[in-house]
Amino acid sequence: MTAPLVPASTDAAAARLTALRSGPGRRPSLALPIVRELAARAIAGRVAAVLRTPDGGPADPDTVTGRLVAVTRHHRDPQAIAEALARHHDHPVDDALMEVLDDFALEMLRAHDRLVAAWVTAHAVRPALAVGDAVRITTNDRAWHRVTVDGEIVGIDAVHARYLVTSEALGHGAGPAAPHARAIPFEDVLAADAAPLSVAA
Repeated sequence: MTAPLVPASTDAAAARLTALRSGPGRRPSLALPIVRELAARAIAGRVAAVLRTPDGGPADPDTVTGRLVAVTRHHRDPQAIAEALARHHDHPVDDALMEVLDDFALEMLRAHDRLVAAWVTAHAVRPALAVGDAVRITTNDRAWHRVTVDGEIVGIDAVHARYLVTSEALGHGAGPAAPHARAIPFEDVLAADAAPLSVAA
């Protein structure tokens, strides 16, 4: 059974089209506008219930969605998003609004996961390596420096085209039960005997 592309809505066709346009070797980016739109739609109803209209009713969810998409083009911080929405709706930045907007970043990640799953399905993306393979990856260490390290694949997230990799160089233990295995996109993992990956300056 394949993973659902996106929730049944007018966004489904756009998500499928985005997945197809991304190409088999180019996964959809978290920065795509459709990711923000899907996240905005996911919380718009809850935001609209907080932002009352002058006559006391809930705000229009479609209007809220549009404003969320526009505001989050430049802001990701819940406080900044809340202040921008409050200006439009003459509503104070209160705990109720902040509680809903705190979920926006999580909804973006969920929307991106759905889009990546659509991309995997559309292009039949499959792993070239297997659990137990020794690999070389370029990633961030615990101080957020870019490093190239050797590791081992301890799991595969086929739905989102990611290997779960552990590396002693990153402070991970060994074996499939090791904590903190890192999820790395298929395209960023090479067999350990392959040419070294380039490290970004």
